[in-house]
Order: sequence, then structure tokens, then C-alpha cells
Amino acid sequence: MKKYFIAFLVLWMLALPAWAQVTFLGNNGEFQVVPNVSVSGMGQLQSCARSINFNSANTDNAISLLLPAGSSNFYFWRILLANASASITTATIGVYSATGAGGTTLVAQTAITVSTGAASTSNNLQQLYGGSTTESFNFSTIYARVINAQGSAATADVCVLYSPL
Repeated sequence: MKKYFIAFLVLWMLALPAWAQVTFLGNNGEFQVVPNVSVSGMGQLQSCARSINFNSANTDNAISLLLPAGSSNFYFWRILLANASASITTATIGVYSATGAGGTTLVAQTAITVSTGAASTSNNLQQLYGGSTTESFNFSTIYARVINAQGSAATADVCVLYSPL
């Protein structure tokens, strides 16, 4: 009985779609399949730029967006600012398809409201929404641009959640 169960598990794992078995590693962050399933059935992907310096004005931070084989576009869900090293309430950020705040604007210049770096505390995370509800994108890299500096040392992770189409 045990042999049949193990054989079943092996065959079941081989039958899973390739995208469900892969964790992508990307530029300055991790790509991973998020457990919830999107309308497309492919799931959400997350890519992050880790430890962005929010005390450096007008700097671009590349975030690579990998798509599974067969996908050429993605739907943009949101940007998360998390894991701050300190309060970040003076700096501003925008997310664009080109450096220097160029190309398509995914998130227009926005004030950051992360008032603590402490874990499990209110205001230690911020969600940024933008983009379009009627548009898909095909950029392989987007740029989180720190526009106004914090004025003191502060870093945080910037993660984009998106779904392949």
C-alpha cells in the first residue's frame, strides 16, 4: 500500500504545471508564486528590491519582472513598502517603466506613510496602487524612484505584485 501511495505522489507531482513548481530568483530580490490564484489561473508573482535607500533623492531602483514561459504581459496589482529600518514619512516614491521617472507611470509620486520599522506594528507597511484597470503591461523591468529623500537614514523593501497573462 505504501508503495502505491508513494507512486501516486510522484505521478501527481509530475502532473503539476511547471509554473507551480518554480521559484524564480531575480534582481536584488526573490520571485515567488503567491498561494492565492488570480483570474488567469496562473497566480500572483512577487518581485522585490531589498533595502532601498530612502535617504537618497532622485534615485532609481530596478525591479525585474519575470514571467513564466508562454506569458508576455502582466497585470499590475500593487506595490508594497515593507521591512523599514526606521520611520519613513518625509520621503516620496513613484514607480515607472523607465529611469528618471520616464516611460509609463505605474504609481505617481506618493508620500510614504510608514511611521515605524517595528514588526507586527500598525503603520509598518504601505500599499500603493496605480496602473490601470483596463491595461496590461509587458515591461521586464520597472523602477521604484525615491523622489524626495527622508532626511535621515532609512531603508525599506519595495515589492511589486503582478499576475502573468
